[in-house]
Amino acid sequence: MTVEDQLQALEALRALAALPDRLRRDLSLRVGGFSYREIAAMTGGRTYTNVNKHLVKARVAIRRADLS
Repeated sequence: MTVEDQLQALEALRALAALPDRLRRDLSLRVGGFSYREIAAMTGGRTYTNVNKHLVKARVAIRRADLS
């Protein structure tokens, strides 16, 4: 792993850590390979739509952090 790779990984972790709890949890589970329905079941029986909404918000926040 190069220094550049390490810096990119650190920035990704910082962006993830800056997310609100629910967005961070949902995005972490999705990156971990869980489906929307699995995430919904694991986080209190929420709806597919609710999980999708939070994942969209998390992705937008990560993109904004990447641009700054």
